[in-house]
Amino acid sequence: MALYFSTNSENPFEIAITCDPALDMSNEEKAEYLKTGEGLKVKVGLAPTFFKVKALSPKDREDVETKAGAYIRSELGRILWAEEPSNYKEKAYWRENLNEVERKALSNYEQYINRVYEEMIKAAVLEIVGVEGKPFDIIQQIRPDGDRIQTISELVIQIQRLSLLGNAGK
Repeated sequence: MALYFSTNSENPFEIAITCDPALDMSNEEKAEYLKTGEGLKVKVGLAPTFFKVKALSPKDREDVETKAGAYIRSELGRILWAEEPSNYKEKAYWRENLNEVERKALSNYEQYINRVYEEMIKAAVLEIVGVEGKPFDIIQQIRPDGDRIQTISELVIQIQRLSLLGNAGK
């Protein structure tokens, strides 16, 4: 067979977030876990918080982007976002030299990306195991803010990893 088909996107996966104090992993092990979803190590006697997520089908991903404003996002902002330097100092100087139209376009696109991440989490996170309520609302209550931001980032990374797997299967 020449075409590959993804497995059912309705089958949930349980993932943990690497800032969870119940995990016992080096930075390298955490990076590998984010990359592959494998190698989770838990401290003896502790239980991490698990997020039950589903992979998003191509239609789901399209719906997420449409809800986030794909048809009204700034195309100039998208181009600038892709061209942005990765070095922090270079990025700072680069941003300082943008004109007002470019700054507004870049800001508009970054807001769109944030909305995509929010909609992705709303669509893919089915449950926070052992916690009652809407997962996205609960995630917004995570403190400190650094842990909340990391949780959102890692959920997006894991959802993308699960949703965009190639012919190896999910």
